[in-house]
Amino acid sequence: ADQGKLDPDAEVLPILKELGVTPRPVGGSRMDERISRIKIRHLMDHTSGLPNATTYTAWRPGLNVAARQNLEHVATGADVVADALGNARLDSDPGAKYQYANANFVILARVIEARSNMPFNNFLTEVAMPRFGLAPDEVYVSQNQLAPDSPQRGKNEAAYYQTSKDRFVSFVPAEQAQGNIYGEAYRGYTTEASDGGGGIACTATALGKIVANLRSEKPALSKRALTEILTPPSHYTRQRDFRPAGSTFYSKGFNVVFSGGQPWFGHSGMTQHCGGIIGHQAGYQYIAVSN
Repeated sequence: ADQGKLDPDAEVLPILKELGVTPRPVGGSRMDERISRIKIRHLMDHTSGLPNATTYTAWRPGLNVAARQNLEHVATGADVVADALGNARLDSDPGAKYQYANANFVILARVIEARSNMPFNNFLTEVAMPRFGLAPDEVYVSQNQLAPDSPQRGKNEAAYYQTSKDRFVSFVPAEQAQGNIYGEAYRGYTTEASDGGGGIACTATALGKIVANLRSEKPALSKRALTEILTPPSHYTRQRDFRPAGSTFYSKGFNVVFSGGQPWFGHSGMTQHCGGIIGHQAGYQYIAVSN
């Protein structure tokens, strides 16, 4: 957007069409017509109305995209987006309310591919992350892996394990007797297809570098970008009890709140056994990672 290559208020479908990604309904499904009204800003603010599980690929019943779309290959990011846009029913109108959905950022990764003319991983490692002083082996798209000792695993990437037995676990049934419960990165989750929202490998140090760069002498984020983060999306301003200087809101990937006249913004996440948070407050950056 800073370079004039992307308008945050542009509709998504025409941009995806540039990449050859179009809605792909299956069976008797028809595209929800409201999807044509989704804009880039809606994806960034999680206000598209898309359900959270829209782009997950195999470990939830009925969401094996490769099988549903009769693909002869492992579902790619383009495949899961085409499937989602053709078959998902929105939970709300675009722009109406906040609803967290990793699908939004998987679609945004395809938008980046369309406007940068390169795969998302290449944009991440060659264009975006170098601006934060990061090397290609510090933040990258995790490749699909079959086992903890897979050669596809990056040298800085953890082996994925799981400590619970809920539906978030992927494992090979024949190996269950051996006590092997693999993490969701193996045999089902197809991390590459979830690249924009959940398929990225990152070191703890890299997270620290990203946060520390938000307001450094040569920041990677422009003043325009910071202003966008700190501006409440329009659906908040329509709420009677919303106060921009005192209410928490979600904007452009961050939870934002003003305290003492200063903005705090950060984001946290976890996957069963791990957790982390990054953020910025009044000139200070913070990061915490637990395992």
